[in-house]
Amino acid sequence: VHHSLKKMIDNLGKKEDEKVIEESIEDALRKYEGLIEIKREELESILKSFLDFIRKENFEDIIAEINLENLNLGLTGSVDALSFKGEEIIPIEIKHASYRGRIKKEHLLQAVGESLLVEKYFRKKVGNFIIFYSQTSSFVKVEMKSSLIRQFLKLKSLIGKIYSSNRIPPKSRLPNFRERICKGCHVRKACDNIEYTRRYFRL
Repeated sequence: VHHSLKKMIDNLGKKEDEKVIEESIEDALRKYEGLIEIKREELESILKSFLDFIRKENFEDIIAEINLENLNLGLTGSVDALSFKGEEIIPIEIKHASYRGRIKKEHLLQAVGESLLVEKYFRKKVGNFIIFYSQTSSFVKVEMKSSLIRQFLKLKSLIGKIYSSNRIPPKSRLPNFRERICKGCHVRKACDNIEYTRRYFRL
């Protein structure tokens, strides 16, 4: 999904929209052949939904996958898409997931961290960011509140302390936690490998 959206965004205006969408789909399916299960029809629907949204919002410009780093913040990250509208800079985070009326905390704080990087790079405040849930074609606009920034910085500080301790905390044993948090985590495999290693060396 990310690859096809980047391809589409990069080529908007160079050809007719339908041609850009078609070529973006073909490129993604060819690049990830045998590695993904998403159907062509679903991918086409996602691209059309995203294109309709940016046309409706009248963004003056949009760029895809911009890598940013800030030493003062101690952060590095890749913003999926960055849109420009008048004096506004609006980061867009893309999630191949469903939106059910509530944003996952990890999605929210990731978008906050990326928005902070955008602010530092462009030296301009980010008022809002958008999280796009591709499986339900949902565009959720979130205000960049100071309370969210505090939450993010607090979590970042905690992660820094864990990193400095050279100790990785164990995975929660609560079934509800594993079902809600671990199941959809993008680093689940790495976490599971650490758990398996721990069990091995205890024997």
